[in-house]
Amino acid sequence: MRLEANEGPNTLHGGTSSWARREWSVQAHTADSVTLLVESADGDGGFPGDVLAIAEYTVAGSTLSVQVSVATNAPTVVSLTNHAYWNLAGDAPGACIDEH
Repeated sequence: MRLEANEGPNTLHGGTSSWARREWSVQAHTADSVTLLVESADGDGGFPGDVLAIAEYTVAGSTLSVQVSVATNAPTVVSLTNHAYWNLAGDAPGACIDEH
């Protein structure tokens, strides 16, 4: 298989159909957590194997935890990360992510 090129001849962040651009479905939620899921079919973006990715966000006190996991039915390349920005200043007047 050949990977989909989306930055010159390279594949960046999974190609044009990146999981960051997809709507993840809510699989479970509580007052303190949410579990999200996205599926990728064999050949999606040129990557082999059906892939199921799960991300669980949990709040405990003042701690936010993110746990990610992936299951696939064929050898493939997966390297999940989180690029989210969180406002650590809460709702303070003038709070801005740029000031962290």
